Amino acid sequence: MMASDNGEALIPRHPIQVLPEGLANRIAAGEVVERPASVVKELIENAIDAEANNITVSVKKAGFDEILVSDNGWGMDEEDVVIALRRHATSKLRTAEDLQRILHLGFRGEALPSIASVSRLEVLSKRDDREHGIRYRVDGGTASDPEPAQRERGTTIRIRTLFYNVPARRKFLRTPATEYSHIVKVFKQFALAYPEYAWTLEKDGKEEYSLLSTDQRGRISQLFGEEAAGDLHPLDHRVGEVFAAGVVGGKSLFRKSRGDQFLYVNRRPIQSASLHHAVVNGFGPLIERGQYPFYVMNLRLDPEEFDVNVHPAKHEVRFRDEGAVYRAALVAVRNAFGLSLRAGDSPVRAPLAGRSDRPGQERSPEDGRREMELLLGKAPRQPQPVGDIQSGSHIGHGQLPPAHTPSPRGSSSHNALGVPTPPPRPLESPDPRREYSADTPPENAANVTSQVGLSAVDESPTSVARTGSENEGLSPSPALEEAGQRLNVWQLHRTYILSQTRSGLVIIDQHVAHERILFEKALAAMRQRPWSGQRLLFPVEVKLDPAESNLVEELVPSLARMGFEVEACGSHTWAIQSVPAGLKVRSEEKLLRDMLADYRQEYDVRLEPQESLAASFACKAAIKAGDPLKLEEMNSLIDELFTTEYPFVCPHGRPVIVNLTLGDRKSTRLNSSHTDISRMPSSA
Repeated sequence: MMASDNGEALIPRHPIQVLPEGLANRIAAGEVVERPASVVKELIENAIDAEANNITVSVKKAGFDEILVSDNGWGMDEEDVVIALRRHATSKLRTAEDLQRILHLGFRGEALPSIASVSRLEVLSKRDDREHGIRYRVDGGTASDPEPAQRERGTTIRIRTLFYNVPARRKFLRTPATEYSHIVKVFKQFALAYPEYAWTLEKDGKEEYSLLSTDQRGRISQLFGEEAAGDLHPLDHRVGEVFAAGVVGGKSLFRKSRGDQFLYVNRRPIQSASLHHAVVNGFGPLIERGQYPFYVMNLRLDPEEFDVNVHPAKHEVRFRDEGAVYRAALVAVRNAFGLSLRAGDSPVRAPLAGRSDRPGQERSPEDGRREMELLLGKAPRQPQPVGDIQSGSHIGHGQLPPAHTPSPRGSSSHNALGVPTPPPRPLESPDPRREYSADTPPENAANVTSQVGLSAVDESPTSVARTGSENEGLSPSPALEEAGQRLNVWQLHRTYILSQTRSGLVIIDQHVAHERILFEKALAAMRQRPWSGQRLLFPVEVKLDPAESNLVEELVPSLARMGFEVEACGSHTWAIQSVPAGLKVRSEEKLLRDMLADYRQEYDVRLEPQESLAASFACKAAIKAGDPLKLEEMNSLIDELFTTEYPFVCPHGRPVIVNLTLGDRKSTRLNSSHTDISRMPSSA
C-alpha cells in the first residue's frame, strides 16, 4: 500500500466488489467508443450484418450533437430491440466454436449498450413480418418503455449528445473538423469495401456523398475522381490459401501524408503496420521515402486462419501464418506493376519479380534466364546453376579474388567466379574497348567512367545513339562470344554495372544483383543440397549476449547447411569453424553479428525462418557499393544472375536492373525523377 510522507495511505483500502452495471458500461464504452467515428463504425457494421444494401450516415456538428445511421436491413421487433441494448447480447454467436470462425463484422454485443451508456440513444426499427415498427429510447443507460412507430423495413439509430455524462471524455475530443475527417475515413472504408451497396453521407443536413451501387473502380471514381480511377493497377495474387485482391494506385496518387490506404481482411477494415510495410515494399524503387501510396487491398482467407478478437475496437487481427499473408500482399503489388512494366507503362522497364508467365505454374530459373536474355542477349557461355553449391560466388565482401592471369593459347582458363571459359580466339580487328579487359588493373577498371564518362558509349562505333540497321552490330562478335567476353560492360562509381544492349542501356546494381544470387543459393542450400563449407585455419570465437546466443542455437542447423558452421565453446561463446565455400569475407565475426541483427528484422516481416536467414545472409555477404570489379568479375556476376529465378529484384524488393530503351531518350533523361539511378538503393 502506497503511503504519504506522514504515513497516511494515498489509496484507501476497500473490499473487492462487483461494479454497478452503469459504471461497468461506461468503462466498456471507453474501450469501444473512442470518438464519434467509433460510433459510426459500430453502427455501420450492425447495418451490414443485417444485410442492408442502402446505408445512410448523417451527422450534426461532426457527431458532437447527433449521429444517425439508417439502413434497409432485416429490422428488429420489440423483443429484439430490448435485448439488443443489453451487454453481450448478439445474434452472431451460439457456441464457443463459433468464436473460432467469425463470419460477421460484429459479434460481442457490446456496441449498443456501451454507446447508450454515454449518450441519448433512440432506436426505430421494423421487420418485414410485423405490422408496425418499434421505437425504443435509452438515456445514459436508463431505458424507457418501447412504443409503436411507423417505418419501412430496416433500422434507424440516432445518437444525441455523445459523452454528455462523461465530460472528461468529451474534453479529449479534437476539433469538429478533425472529428469529421475521422468519420469520412470510416465512411470511405466501408463504401470501398462494399461498392455494390448504395451509401449516403450527410453533414449538418447537407448531402456530402451519394454513392450508387457500382464496381470497385466506379466507387473509387465516385470518391476520389476520374483521374484517380485512371491510374489504378489490379491486385490479384494467391499464396497458399491467402488471396490478395483490390487495386493499387500509380505514381500520380502518391502523397506526402497518410490517409488513402485501405486494408481489409474478408472486407473487414483493419490496421496493420506489417502489411502496410509489405505494400510499400512491393513498390520497390517506384516510391520514395516519405511518400505514401494509394491502395485498396482485401485479403481473403478462411476465418479460422485469423483472430479478430484481439482489439477492443476490432481494428487489428492476428494471423495464424502472418508470413503467408505478408508475402501475398507484397507479391500482389509487385505483380501489379510487373504487368504494367511489361506493357511499357512505367519508366522503369524491367519487370519485377513474383509473376509467373505461365498461370498456375511456379517460376523456375529458366524464366529468369529467358527474361535476362530479352535484355542482354543470350549468355556467351553456359553459366553455372545457382543450385550447384560446389561453386559459390567468389565475389566477396571487401575482398576480391586474385587477378586473372591469361592462360597460354590453346589451354582453358577460369574466370573470377571459377567458371571455365574456352581459350580466346584471334580477332579479325581490335575492339576499341579491349584496353578495359580482364588484364586492366582494378583501379583503372573501376574508374573507366571517371576517365571517359559515358562518352565511351556515345562515341564508340556501337553508340547507343545509333538507330536502324547500324544497331545490328551492337552484339559481340562470334569470336568474343566463344571467348566468354562481354566487352560492352562498364562499372559506374563502383556501384552500377552498365551494359549496352540492342535497344538501349541496362543498369545493374552490383550489390542487389549479388544479393539475389546469394539469397537463392542460401535458400537452395537449406532446402535441397547443403552448401559446402570452407574450413577456417583458426576458428574465430565470438562472445554474444544471451539473446543472440539463443538465436544462434536455434539457427545452427540452417547455418550448417549454408556452410556456416558454428559450435558452442562456453557460456554464450561460439566458435566459427567454416564459412560458405568460395565466399571471401573481411571479418567472420562481423558477418555473423550483422546476420543476427538483420535476421531479427527480417523475421518480423517475413515470419519464415529460412527465407529470413537467407535474406539476412545475402544482404550482409554480398559485394557492396564501392567495391571495384574487373571486367571478368562483372561478366561472371551477370552470368550468375542469368540463373536465378527472379533476376530483377533483390529479396527486399529493390530493383536489380533498370532498362533504358532508345525510345526513352525522347521523353526521359537519365537524371530525371523517372529513371534516376540514385533511386536504386544499394545497401552498402
